[in-house]
Amino acid sequence: RLVVPSFFANGGRGSVRGFELAYAWQPRKSLKFDLAYTHLDMDLSFDDPAGTPTERVFPRNQWVVRARHDIGRFFEFDQIFTYVSGYEDGTDDRTRYDLRLGWKMRENVDLSILV
Repeated sequence: RLVVPSFFANGGRGSVRGFELAYAWQPRKSLKFDLAYTHLDMDLSFDDPAGTPTERVFPRNQWVVRARHDIGRFFEFDQIFTYVSGYEDGTDDRTRYDLRLGWKMRENVDLSILV
């Protein structure tokens, strides 16, 4: 039997502050709109110089706009627009547009295609 001693420690300190705003509007039973904004402010430091600067991985700002449309009883069509910005490491802002088609096969079973 081989025993390898290991030592694990939290070699960092930090604080995380932020907020999220969300709004939902449903003009018809089959049509819903969602709007959300998230702000994240991370201040992290590490005792070990090899520590990963995690705050550089997460964006400061994120916007999401989503339109959801029910097509009959069994199908759904969604459009999702996402914009993220404010990476600490200088990563470019990102924009993403997704389309989703969902099929309600049963009450608790959905099949989705996302592009």
